[in-house]
Amino acid sequence: MPLINGTYYMNPQYGLGLERAKAADADFRRLNGESGPSWLDHFLGFLPTAAEQTRERGRKQAQEHAQSDRTSDETVGNVTYNETAGLRETSKTGKGSSQDLHEARVGTVGVLKNLDANGQKLGKPLTAPTHLTTQEAKAVRNYGPAKHTYEDSQTAASKASGDRNGPTHFYLDHGQPKPRWTKGKEPKQSYGPFRNDAGDGDVPKGAKVWIRVYD
Repeated sequence: MPLINGTYYMNPQYGLGLERAKAADADFRRLNGESGPSWLDHFLGFLPTAAEQTRERGRKQAQEHAQSDRTSDETVGNVTYNETAGLRETSKTGKGSSQDLHEARVGTVGVLKNLDANGQKLGKPLTAPTHLTTQEAKAVRNYGPAKHTYEDSQTAASKASGDRNGPTHFYLDHGQPKPRWTKGKEPKQSYGPFRNDAGDGDVPKGAKVWIRVYD
């Protein structure tokens, strides 16, 4: 009686076909991420050692811990809204357009998430606040441009991911002296000009504004 993969079969052709089917099914489960080692893993000796299992558990726990410490996309979107809520497009296409303003928000989100990935706490004094004021929350509910800006900021927050080695600086350039940290540097990205419709912040109402992103 033939012995095939540790099992005796009276009919060798039947046994060979069955064992091949078992191997194919188990391999499919393993390749598609099903939990637990497959039959093929057992057969080919692919089971991880105890040390490898411990290292893998440690890696997953560290990854989960890092993820839990990350600032949520909603919070990043709030900061982006607070930074750019007063800006409006100055062109239908190209620089200063609504698409350019959206890309500026994505670039801003990238910087915020990079800061977060490097352990920097978002919010004052580093960035705009992480929450909307009561007045802004009301505007988002009842005022079309504010609602659009908030939705666009949240959409931008879902598009970018944090990178410890990515750009970690941006500022709103309305013609004021450059920040000291820009000395000897060129912006990695520039967006605008946009028009500032708000007049209650650091940027004068009606001013032309560029968003500059730096490493």
